[in-house]
Amino acid sequence: MKKLLNLSLNLSSFIQNKKIKIKLSIYFLTILQCSIFQLHAQEFQTTIFAESNGNLDSIIVGFDITSSIDIDDQFGEVDINNTVFDATFEIRAGQIDLNELQCDDNLIDSNSDLITYMSKIDIVPMDCDGYDFNQTINGLPPYSSFFVRNKDLPVTIKWDSAVFDNDCMNKSFITELHPGGWFDVTCGGESIYLVEMVNQDSLEISNPSAAFLIDSFGDTLSMYHIAIRDEIITSNVSERLAQDIEIYPNPTNDFLNIISDKQEINLVEIYNSRGKLMNRNTNAARIDLNSFPSGIYILRIKVNGIFLTKKVTKFT
Repeated sequence: MKKLLNLSLNLSSFIQNKKIKIKLSIYFLTILQCSIFQLHAQEFQTTIFAESNGNLDSIIVGFDITSSIDIDDQFGEVDINNTVFDATFEIRAGQIDLNELQCDDNLIDSNSDLITYMSKIDIVPMDCDGYDFNQTINGLPPYSSFFVRNKDLPVTIKWDSAVFDNDCMNKSFITELHPGGWFDVTCGGESIYLVEMVNQDSLEISNPSAAFLIDSFGDTLSMYHIAIRDEIITSNVSERLAQDIEIYPNPTNDFLNIISDKQEINLVEIYNSRGKLMNRNTNAARIDLNSFPSGIYILRIKVNGIFLTKKVTKFT
């Protein structure tokens, strides 16, 4: 009887210890899972869809503070720069070497090493708190480029605008503007201006980009850029010039006046929120917006060879 009692006590103690160990294991596993989640809490990625003549494709762009400006295997990035574009239709993401991109380069040969890499996935090194200056593209905040063949145009680009509706990414945008300087100081000739991704969910690309290239397989490619961030990039140069230009009234329901006593205005362009050019004038001091639908427009003013930008609201 005594042996049975000891056996029962030992068994009870063994089971109790096992329960404690199991509970501790679950506890530490939970902590580990939470730690992993927190480690990647800033990681973000989203799918950009593309359609051309009924043919569909997509890329993934995003950010993670542990990423780099080179190919990162852990995020599924694979360099496909040396492979031919799909004969039916394809869109690619990637990075370009800004040292190889100049304003006077409208047609760039692939041998110029402009493209650092192409991939179906591009995760840039940043998080919602900012970015590591040592992991930048020529000192600029990280961004992704994407490429389509000119012969596939027009191409419709679509995305989920809701994922950008937060303090971290509410100023993200797609642009054709030259990324070698600031995004609002441009080379000119672009047709896709700054399209804010939180305010719309699609973009129609009808014309080839102002700066395009021929890859090693003979395909002519247009390139565009996606910047994911919480503020619009501006330059000191454009800010100083903008102080010399008076734009009024804004909002307006009929005419927009553009006056400058210090600077010579060479060109004025107005784009709608989808990046479509609505009006172009040379040396225009007064723009008639009476025929424009109500909404937000982008005003681009060329001053001394530099483009400045301003949002304009039209109401009825």
